[in-house]
Amino acid sequence: MRRRGFLALLTPLTTGCLGGVEVSRQGGQSVPADGGENETPTPTTDTATPTPDPVSTPEPDPAADERTASQRLRVAENQLVEAVSAFTGGESLVDVAADDEQFVAREVYVELVRASSAVEEAKARASTDDQSERAQALSGVVAFLSQTTAGQAAMAAGYDALTSVTVALRDGDVARARALVDKLGAHRREVERAASLVRSESADADVEATSAVADDARRRKLAQFDAAVVALDDATRPLRSLIDGVNRLIEARTAVTERNGDEASSTASDAETTLDTVENDLSALVEELPPEAATFINAIERVAVYTGNRSSEAADIRITY
Repeated sequence: MRRRGFLALLTPLTTGCLGGVEVSRQGGQSVPADGGENETPTPTTDTATPTPDPVSTPEPDPAADERTASQRLRVAENQLVEAVSAFTGGESLVDVAADDEQFVAREVYVELVRASSAVEEAKARASTDDQSERAQALSGVVAFLSQTTAGQAAMAAGYDALTSVTVALRDGDVARARALVDKLGAHRREVERAASLVRSESADADVEATSAVADDARRRKLAQFDAAVVALDDATRPLRSLIDGVNRLIEARTAVTERNGDEASSTASDAETTLDTVENDLSALVEELPPEAATFINAIERVAVYTGNRSSEAADIRITY
């Protein structure tokens, strides 16, 4: 203990002041406040501050790092399995089509964040060449699944926009139909960008290094994305023409309501010509698209049927009036 400090703390408790006379517990006698011969100085003791021992830095433990790396690699592998399960719902990656309503990108990303964290720690702790190579491969799988998730979300958005065009036209909402077609280009670019990043940030060898993903998943998913890009790109122009044709048909209906036969017939004829061309273009597109675009082919076929029905309606107005 530091005696000087300790005594200083006690002074207010053992000493009082009374009428300018200091009361000291020295045989019960009082002494003048300014000191006196009976005052005895308080002895003090200086104690040297001990010097702490130097803190030793523990030596690296390669064996411990190797064990940690192995454990984190196992965790990463398990999280990748969970991410694939969240993506596919138990099917394969390629089975998840553009119209799959069970796919939720956010749920996949949650698992991928955990997998990425485990992979990065494994990289930092890897103490063998095998561990380093394994961690690098799993990092490629994380990148593949991350970009594939982005591509899947964009592909689904493009599909929804395409199929919603005819819904808007049935409701007579031409402005909304045009806005949906405008979005097709943005969705196409997002799918294209995701496919490009899959190619640049991962390799088939990465995917083949883990059982979490089928060996051919990367190649086949890229083919699916590429087909979606073509479908969204090639469908844009016919869809714009479809909207123009339906808009003319709406005008022809209005002319019929207003009993303006000549206007109804002329406008319906314009609509019929435009819609016939669109139907032919969409039918040709269906024949040209690769099988990987099957979901888009089905959607475009339905748009072609809708177009044909509207063309027939326009022909009826033209003939009647």
